[in-house]
Amino acid sequence: MTSNRRIGIIGERRYASADDQKSHHLEADLEATLESLRAYRKSDPNFERAIADYVDAEASLGEDPAEGQAVDLGPAQTRMIELLK
Repeated sequence: MTSNRRIGIIGERRYASADDQKSHHLEADLEATLESLRAYRKSDPNFERAIADYVDAEASLGEDPAEGQAVDLGPAQTRMIELLK
């Protein structure tokens, strides 16, 4: 058995490396997040509550000192704007 194997066997017992355990934890976390998003989408399918919350938050700020000022966008933000057009 080589030391670079991710899963080893000792007798009949299997053990997983720390990377495998971390991957399993991350996968479970992503699955939980996906379930949460699905439940949210069912509860507010047109995002009306989310839009109302956003409008309320914007209105509660009063004056926005950055309103109307140009900002430099990175490649991810630029791509998102292109996709939203």
